[in-house]
Amino acid sequence: MLNTSANIAKAFWGTGGKRTQQRQPLRDSIGVPDLSAFKVLLVRNHFEHFDERLDEWWEKSKTHNYVDMNINLSVEGFDAIDVLRSFRTAAGEVQMWGDTLNLRAIHEEILGFWDALEAAVITRPFP
Repeated sequence: MLNTSANIAKAFWGTGGKRTQQRQPLRDSIGVPDLSAFKVLLVRNHFEHFDERLDEWWEKSKTHNYVDMNINLSVEGFDAIDVLRSFRTAAGEVQMWGDTLNLRAIHEEILGFWDALEAAVITRPFP
């Protein structure tokens, strides 16, 4: 889901520069909000560049504790940098290094523009 949402964000905004403005009509046509959950890139970047984050963790961690790939595990008492990939099911959140991505917000946003996207494909099919 993280990779897919990152690719959707690239479709909506590009990777910066002039594509952001060029893709405004796409976002407007299906009702993508300005404060879109898809714009929250930090956690997705942590996961995508995990190898680089490990190097950074090794340099910055004071204790070299390593909490990774946990689901609903309490991480109290650990420094934020020592908490890597974490998922909290009740909140629908993925976390890394204290940064959070709410997967439910992304899901709700997709549901919000799904009908408009479907209608756009029907009325203007791809060649």
